[in-house]
Amino acid sequence: MIPPIHGNTNSVNRRDFSVYTAYSKWFGLDSTDSNPENVTFRRYDRHAPWGILQGPDCKRSVPKISENGRKINESLISLRVHQLLEFRPSFQRPPHFLRSFSNSRHKYSMSENIQDDMEWDDYNPEVQPDPEDDRPGPGDDPAVQNLEPKLLALFDERPDAVFYESQLAVLFERDFFHWVTVRALRELREGGKIGTSLEELMPNTPIRFYFNRRNRYWKRKAEEVRRLVLLFSDQAFTRSLGVQGELLVDAGLPRVGFQPMDDTVQSWEGLTWSETNHDLDRVFRRDGINYGAEIKNRLGYIPKDEFEIKLRMCAALNLVPLFIARMMPRTYIEEVRQAGGFSLIMKYQFYPLSHRALAVSVRNELGLPVDCPTRLEDSTLQRFLTWHEGKLRRIQRTTS
Repeated sequence: MIPPIHGNTNSVNRRDFSVYTAYSKWFGLDSTDSNPENVTFRRYDRHAPWGILQGPDCKRSVPKISENGRKINESLISLRVHQLLEFRPSFQRPPHFLRSFSNSRHKYSMSENIQDDMEWDDYNPEVQPDPEDDRPGPGDDPAVQNLEPKLLALFDERPDAVFYESQLAVLFERDFFHWVTVRALRELREGGKIGTSLEELMPNTPIRFYFNRRNRYWKRKAEEVRRLVLLFSDQAFTRSLGVQGELLVDAGLPRVGFQPMDDTVQSWEGLTWSETNHDLDRVFRRDGINYGAEIKNRLGYIPKDEFEIKLRMCAALNLVPLFIARMMPRTYIEEVRQAGGFSLIMKYQFYPLSHRALAVSVRNELGLPVDCPTRLEDSTLQRFLTWHEGKLRRIQRTTS
């Protein structure tokens, strides 16, 4: 029996959230009061106690409750879900990169085991319901409000530093989606709280810099950053990054029994994808299971439209989705999971060995997660192998 969701919402556990529909399932209600101003939304967070947002500014309408108070009907909460994304109490530890990149013991080290204390593959959508929304959010977005003081603290901690927008999005990605960081930066610059300048990285390619307003010599530092960014933004080099990622995957997956069957795939076993000109990077096979692999060795997320197309391609070609990427938002990871696939998160962008000196400069000067490994770590491959074996057992149980 599902317990009532009104009254003391601290008694609502994660399993109970599964009875809610669509966005509604991520929220509980403190009251069945029909007055929106008296309703409180709560969200469970595994990293902190209950976070509370209440009052009319947090919502636009209230979902109806059945008479027994046990179930929310099919009407969705029209609350913009991103208003509750990444909410954290103020006492949470500050981000690790507020210290100097070159002096911090937390700096990225070359060829270290590319795993983090956050288990990306154990991601639970009932704990972190984080839908993407690329549209501009309202000024009271709690994720943005929670990030803004951390950004200001970074600029105060390093008053002589100059950052560019995409760099900050990557630096804060552990706790905030990239698009949340972009929104927070926009609000700070519109409020005049930080210095900013839109410059030209290369013809027809802008780059926006951010810095402490007291930094009198930001132009000199911005030019140094621009020159470094230009080195790894060259089109020929970005192509080599894509090739490097594919080479490491091609050499790594066979070590744990996944055999490459095809590349640049638009057709597979009599099925053809014809909706778009996209293709899948690879098809791997083990134990009779075919995986359609997409490999992304880039700092930013895979574009949303491309991601959705690749998922549809795997479904159309009867392939299990396999996304191998430096980083993906949890919403993408959850979509892949629901499609029966797996997301292998690398955390680092891999440079060719011939560019080790550039990787060291990018890591030390910009704090970005880049590395020059000669091969994928065994522990990284083991994550995928363990998941595959679990999937195989589930298939065998259903067919036996």
